[in-house]
Amino acid sequence: MDIIAPVPLHRARFLKRRYNQAAMLAEKLATLSEITFCPDLLVRVKGLGGLEGLGADERAKKMRGAIEPNRKKRHLIQDAKILLVDDVLTSGATLRAATQGCLTANAKEVCVATLARVAKDA
Repeated sequence: MDIIAPVPLHRARFLKRRYNQAAMLAEKLATLSEITFCPDLLVRVKGLGGLEGLGADERAKKMRGAIEPNRKKRHLIQDAKILLVDDVLTSGATLRAATQGCLTANAKEVCVATLARVAKDA
C-alpha cells in the first residue's frame, strides 16, 4: 500500500460529532505499518442525512457520487495503491462510493478495511 485514508464524513456530520472514528483508525494503522496517512484524500460532497434504516439498494442510490477525490490531493491517488478505512460496514455502499472516487482518479488498486460489520438478519 502507498496511502491509507479514511472514508470521509460530511462536514456537517463531522461538526456534530467533533471526530471521525474512521480517521482515527486509519491514522493508527498508518503509524503501525509506516504507510503514508492522508486524512483528506477524499471528500464527502453530498450531505445525505442518515442512512439508518435504509436497505442496501436505497443506500447505494443515496451514496452514488457522494464521495470524490480531494482536488488538492488527486495527484496522490494516480497509480497508487490505496487502503480505505471505515469504522463500520453495513451494506458496503459507503465503501463502494469511496472506492469509486479513488478509481475515477486512476488509483492502481483500492483495498478496504473496517473495524466492524453489521450482522444481517438471519
